[in-house]
Amino acid sequence: MGTFLHFVATGLYVGYLPVAPGTWATLLVGVPLCIGLKCMGEITFLAALAGVLGLSVVSSGFVEKKLEEKDPSFVVIDEVTGFLFSMVFVPISVTNVLCACAFFRLFDIVKPYPIRVIEQRIPGGWGITLDDVLAGLYAGLCVHLVSLFL
Repeated sequence: MGTFLHFVATGLYVGYLPVAPGTWATLLVGVPLCIGLKCMGEITFLAALAGVLGLSVVSSGFVEKKLEEKDPSFVVIDEVTGFLFSMVFVPISVTNVLCACAFFRLFDIVKPYPIRVIEQRIPGGWGITLDDVLAGLYAGLCVHLVSLFL
């Protein structure tokens, strides 16, 4: 079970890429997963999102506890989860996906209030994951706002 959780937490081992593992996980795992799930309908997308959220909390918490290292950089399932949250109720299109990726990575890196507070105050897998979920929700809101003007 530990090997499976490690595989999930590292975004299918994408987290071991040497530069910008969170960005690579968003692009190489999050985007294809999002497109595949969106093609199955919004209800399926939301159900799968709940499952990915659970896997993110459990697997990232497992790896953090096992290694005794707070939010290891190679744990990127939280980025995949956050990106999926940015696409909730957002129609799939090249423009929307690119905007969601850009906004999500911006908010995940800059961590505007209260994202940084959540990251610092909530321990374990929930803390690792929830800051990215909030960054994803911020990004999704921005995608909706941008789409009003396009």
